[in-house]
Parts: sequence; C-alpha cells; structure tokens
Amino acid sequence: MPLKILVGYLINTFFLSIGGMLTQFFLLPWRIFFIYVLVFDGLCLVISLLLLFKNRNILTFSIKELFKNYWVLLFCLIVLALLTPLYSVQFGFNGYRDDAYYITKMFVYPHMDHLYYREFTDGSKIIPYFWDLRNFNTFELEASVYLYLLKIPSTLFARLFLATANRIIVISSIYVLGEKFNEIMNWHLKKYYLQFFGLVILIISMNYNVIGIKHVAYYRDGWIMNFSNHLGTYIIMSCGFIWLFLIATHDKWNLIKKFIAFVIISTVLISKSGIALPIIVASFLAYVCILAYKKNVKLVIPLLFVFTLIGHFIGNGGKRFIMPEMYFAETHIDFFADNFTSVLTIPVVIFVFYILLKKHKNPVSLYLGVLIALFGLSSLNNIVELAAQHNFVMGRAIASLCFFFIILGFVLAFGLILTESKVKIRNSLKTASLIIISLFILGTTTYLKDGNLEQINYEIKMYKQNPYLAPSYVIKLADALNEIDTKSRTRMYILLPYDRLFEPNMNDNVYNNFNRHDIQIIIAGAVRQFAPNIVPVSNILRMGGTYLDDGIKGFGVDDAHIYVDYLNENSPKNYHRFKDMLDRYPGINTLVFYDNQRTDSLKKLGFSYQKHVADSNLDFYIYTR
Repeated sequence: MPLKILVGYLINTFFLSIGGMLTQFFLLPWRIFFIYVLVFDGLCLVISLLLLFKNRNILTFSIKELFKNYWVLLFCLIVLALLTPLYSVQFGFNGYRDDAYYITKMFVYPHMDHLYYREFTDGSKIIPYFWDLRNFNTFELEASVYLYLLKIPSTLFARLFLATANRIIVISSIYVLGEKFNEIMNWHLKKYYLQFFGLVILIISMNYNVIGIKHVAYYRDGWIMNFSNHLGTYIIMSCGFIWLFLIATHDKWNLIKKFIAFVIISTVLISKSGIALPIIVASFLAYVCILAYKKNVKLVIPLLFVFTLIGHFIGNGGKRFIMPEMYFAETHIDFFADNFTSVLTIPVVIFVFYILLKKHKNPVSLYLGVLIALFGLSSLNNIVELAAQHNFVMGRAIASLCFFFIILGFVLAFGLILTESKVKIRNSLKTASLIIISLFILGTTTYLKDGNLEQINYEIKMYKQNPYLAPSYVIKLADALNEIDTKSRTRMYILLPYDRLFEPNMNDNVYNNFNRHDIQIIIAGAVRQFAPNIVPVSNILRMGGTYLDDGIKGFGVDDAHIYVDYLNENSPKNYHRFKDMLDRYPGINTLVFYDNQRTDSLKKLGFSYQKHVADSNLDFYIYTR
C-alpha cells in the first residue's frame, strides 16, 4: 500500500505541477488552474472507479490484515500529531516568519485581482517576470485549490491537514526504502516487519533545538522537520534523496525508464521548492558514477577528477560552502563539517558504509560516497553550490543528506536486528521499540521546555486558546480589517505592529551559534493569512527594499521604524516624526495601535477611530482616513 500511495502521489503531483508551471509562466488567471485541477482530479476519480468496477478483487482485503501490517506507521503519525500542541508558541513565530509567504500564498491566490503583479507576502505592487525560478514552484498553488474548496482557516489547513498529508508521504517513502533494502540485502523479511522502519520518522522529527543546545549538531532550518511539516521543503528534506536513490538502484528498469522516472521526480521536487536543485544535481552526478562503475570500474576515478575540474573552474575559492558572517553574528558555521563530524552523524555514516561494504558489495556504497564527496570536498562541491545559489539552500541540502543517512542507518540497523535475532527478540521489539522511541521524543520535548511540565502545560493552554494554530488576536484583527475592507472603496495600506515579544521566559529558539533568543509573535506577516485584500505596510521590516505602489512609493525600513517608535512611545518627538512620514506617504490609510491614547492626535492627521479588537492577550485599536 505505501508504494501505491507514493506512486499515485508522484504521478498526480507531476501533472498538477506541469499545469501550475504553465499557469505561472504565462501569467494565467488562478481560476484556469482551479478548473484544471478539478477536471484532472475528477478524471482520476472516474478512472479509479472504473478500474474498481472492472476488477472488484482490488477491494477484497482484510481490515484486520491491513491494520496488522501498517499499524506502526499509523502509530507514528498519531505521535507526531499529538506533538503539534507542544509547538503552539512556535506557531506564533509563524514558521520563523516564512509562513508570511507560504501560508499566505496558499490563501490569497483565489482572492488577488492582479495575481502576478502583487507580492504574496504583503500584497504590494511588483513587476512580474516571465523567467522567475519561483514559477517552477507550484506546491502552494496546488494547495490553494483544496484550501479554497474546504473553506477552513488557512493555518488550520496547513499546519494540521496539509502537514498530516505530507507526513503520510514521508513515512510511505521510508517504508518503500525499507522494502528496497529488504531486496538489496536479501533479508527476506515479511511484510509485517517492514512497517517498523517507519519508526525513524520520529527520530528525524526530534526537536532540532535540543540537538543544537546539546551541541550535537546544527541542522540548518531543522524546525521544518518539527512544526513546519506543511511546507513543500519538508517533503524535499525528508524524501528528496530517497526518491532519487530508489531510481538509481532500480536494476529492473532500463536507462530510458530511469530517465523518465528521474524527470518526473525532479519535476515534483522542483515544484515543492527550489532547494531541490542541489539534491537533484548531486543525485544525478552520483548516478553517472554508478553507470561508469557498471561499465568499467576504472572509469570512476577519472570521472570524479573531471567533476573536480569543473568545480575548480566554477570557483568559490575551492572552499566548502561556509555561511557568511553576517548570518551568524559570532562565528562562521561550516554546515557540512558541523553536521558530518557530529556525534550523531559520524557513527551513522560509518555504520552505513561498513554494513553495505561487508554485507553487499555493490554500487550503492559508491553512490552514497559520491554524494558525501559532492557536498564536502573542495573543489568538487562547487558544482552543487552553484545549483544551490543561496547559503540557506545549501544548508538545507546538507541537512537533507544527514537525514537521509540517519534513515539509512536506522533501516540497516533494524533490518539486521530483525533478520539475525531470534523470534523472542523479534516479538519483544514490537513493544520495546515503540515505548523507547515514544519516550525519547516526548522526553526531548519536555527537555526543550526546560524539563518543566509547567511549560508543557503552558503550550497546551496556548493551544486551547488558539485552536486554529495561530494567535487568536491575529485572527480577530484580520476579521476586523476584513469587515472594514468590505466597506472601503480603496485598497487598505496599513501600518500595524510587525511583531510582539510575548512571554519571553517561555521562548526557546536556537539562534547564533546555539544561543537562545526570544520568540517573536508575528502580527504584520500573519494577518494576511486571514485578510487577503489588505497591504500590511509594516511587513517591509521583514522584506526590506521599498514599495512601488502609488501613495507609498519609496516607503522603506526607516519609515517603518518611525511608526514603531510612535507605537512604542507616545511622545511629541515621535508624533511629529510620524506626522512628517504620513505626509510623505498619503496612501497609508489605516493605522493600528495597542491602545486609544493617540485618538485625539490621530484625528488631527485625518484619521478617525473605527474599531476596538479585544483579546485576552492583546488589544488593537484601528483608525482609518
């Protein structure tokens, strides 16, 4: 069943992504893609029903047998779902602020009048380009159709339903990888035991903060594996190397079939996010080495030498990809060295190669070795750095390779235990493995909250207050702005709080060389996830640059700080600076403050009080002109 789920997902996503790419490249209306998805999904449903009607034996399966063979996978999915409330504070940080783009993009597609002439994050005016790498990314476009049909809050759709769907694909991929090694290593394990490989999804979902605080490893953007499972990046970081590895090691396919499968999977990966590029390039070059190995083993070294020469001419000083000092204030962090020399990764990598070379001498070891070389050796790794383009992309790709090796190590270790142990040990593993790993995950999460159950309770309390997996006051503010917007004849350009530091003693982010920093509760970047037609001008603090819209043209970060100063301190000096700023940008027609102390002053500037948004945690006062 996991293989069928995975194949069906890849085929469906491939055709939807092709339609999405064409829609975005040719600047077609969203409704055309909406109709395309409905027709394609409807056609798939009709074909499926016809096949079922023609071959009714497909449905002749035992629910008991199905549960017996896959209950571990279901257990893992339930555990991960139960951990969701423990990230309630993190949800307030809005996916490290990235959800201001990704979830907003899913939500606003159907509501934007000029789809490609507006920035998704804040709705401001942009100049569209035909050749834009983001036109290849269709994950949010596809999700927007189902979000529009379901009519539920965008954050609930993404962080619960979409995250669960993504986890199903990830755990199915791990299961299929286990099936592959069952074949490669000649374990001859029964279907019942294959499901235990899925337990590794809990390990790669271990809270990255815990790993960072203990100086075990720093996986770039490891939070994606914890509480941003709704992103397309999560699929890539978990499955990218797995999918391409399965193609490379599929000995029953000829070169043409492998090429077709490679194109399909690469297209699917690119449709999720551009971070797939270095993974695709590295996997392709590793497979080229396998082809050379099968033809003549002596060709491998010259081929790697050619790759090294190419990397040398590409440049980057022949160094591994090093994060610039501006990103980490105190130190450079070489992600490859940091990850692959960590106490977590070294034993796994050694174990994987030892077992593969000892038990089964085949090109699989070569494939994995080339992957490591392509990411870690100078000047060889300049090739994948060129594909990555950005430091964060390279960091995520390296983290993805680490997760791939962790998954491989777990599959090999568990496979050997199950094949070389006695029946009693096999039976005891069924219970012991689940208990140990569940306690492991829950224990690390407890530690994350300073080993204090009181803080666990705080997270659960936050979850009860925010059942839509977003701060309730952000949703209430968005509802109020939507109400005003329906009565307004002009686009709302709003100055509102960008963020709020809230309950700092509960914050646990890891930043800057493993040092803890407070969490920001994002407001300006989150409100458009519920209010599609507004332009939160304050979000320039996240995006940078300046606006192009009439009435706010030239508005930049310095101007936003003038508002922030007046928001935080109602002084005559800040008021006059704020007044001068508003005179320069007459397009700003809506203001939001935490209190009503500025009502008289704002009235002099032409703003009238509109609405008070009350919440147990935060109040907002809205003014318009």
